[in-house]
Amino acid sequence: MLLMMIGKFWRCNSCGAIIKTKIGVGYQKETNYKFECERCHQEITLRFIIKEYTDKLGRTNYKDIWIPDGISKSKSNKFDFCFTSHPDFPTRTSDVYSFPFIDALNNRDETDILQRQLRQVFWHELSMKKAKNLKMIYRNYSLGDFENFKKGIIAFQKGSTEFDSKILSALLPGELPLNNNMDKLSALSRVLDACFFPIVVSKNHFELYHYFESYIADLNQTEYQNYNEFVDFLVNNNYLTDIQNKCFEYIFNFLDLSEDFSPVIFEWDPENPDATFPSDANINNNISFDKIKSFSVDGFELLSKSLVIIIGLINIKHRHNYDSINYDPRERNKKPFKGGLIEFNAIANAPKFKLLSEENKFDKWINPVIDSKLRNDIGHFGYTIDSNKGYITYYTNKEKTKSNTITYGEYLFRCIRLLVRVYQVNILVKMIMYQHLIKNTMDEDATQVSADIKI
Repeated sequence: MLLMMIGKFWRCNSCGAIIKTKIGVGYQKETNYKFECERCHQEITLRFIIKEYTDKLGRTNYKDIWIPDGISKSKSNKFDFCFTSHPDFPTRTSDVYSFPFIDALNNRDETDILQRQLRQVFWHELSMKKAKNLKMIYRNYSLGDFENFKKGIIAFQKGSTEFDSKILSALLPGELPLNNNMDKLSALSRVLDACFFPIVVSKNHFELYHYFESYIADLNQTEYQNYNEFVDFLVNNNYLTDIQNKCFEYIFNFLDLSEDFSPVIFEWDPENPDATFPSDANINNNISFDKIKSFSVDGFELLSKSLVIIIGLINIKHRHNYDSINYDPRERNKKPFKGGLIEFNAIANAPKFKLLSEENKFDKWINPVIDSKLRNDIGHFGYTIDSNKGYITYYTNKEKTKSNTITYGEYLFRCIRLLVRVYQVNILVKMIMYQHLIKNTMDEDATQVSADIKI
């Protein structure tokens, strides 16, 4: 099914131009497309539905249903231009003989093709199809309904098909322990890891994971009192739970938009997350750009909120006090900052990221995905979208006399980079929370031992 293209001929209702559409059959049962007639620029929308049915012999068959707007069916097999699109691959040419999935394989070696195909399959089978299950698991976790949380985890591990059952048994072997809060938090994280590994997991991701571990462990050893006072500060002000909840919401929001991101998943390489989207590839199906734009803004704001944790860790390491801010990032001459983390958290978002430069690893992790100018230009000065060519033109001044362009694909890539960082922030939060739970358990045990001795 995935490598199938269906050709249809249409007549523009406005100018009469004959248009050939070549639409790919992907993982989704319904896709929407929007493009312009190249002759009169009339906007055209096309809804494509794959309906599964069983014939008299009990065989599974598929029927394609088309719901056009702006065009009508044509009996002609001659056409003025061709629109080509596939829901799971970018389009590199509108040539009538081109196929997006074949174009995507060109100039790649067999190993690279296999890895990309596996990531694409795993993403659709484990994430897109199971989005509702994942949301329900998290909902039960956040509500403290651990009986249904456990049922959801067990059902998720079993899988719904033989294929995903085998994959999940390899990724999540055995029964996950759910005896205490630490176990439950760990189980939730492992389920997410199983679903998001095609997007997130890489050598750099593991290196960052171990960097977080060693950074926290070192502070807990060398700055025990300062570090634990900082964790108490985060807990008492609800920063950890608030940021964790927002990270989960953002991750699940990505699942809601997964069909919009689907055409770039094959091109995405978690081992090279800062690579630009191929310049010859277009995403020209009906992307909900307002939702994508909001997703980008939300990612920026969430990373900004998380700085209260990251900067606090940096402050402890370099100045032995979580409240000791290096300097005021709003001032050019680096004047002393008046206040602590609570005051820092309240200032404008963009300047905060400057303070990451004090710790090279954190700086190189976060700042490359922060593009405040792009976000501000699109948000304040407006933009236009070329659906045919897959370009966003955004203005860079109020008068709209200056502009830049970015492809849909590159904008989606930048959103995925934000997602990866948010996902990793969630890991950092989990580590701090996990260690806090361990400390509390040890303190409770010590208190109980002390009480027993007195008795």
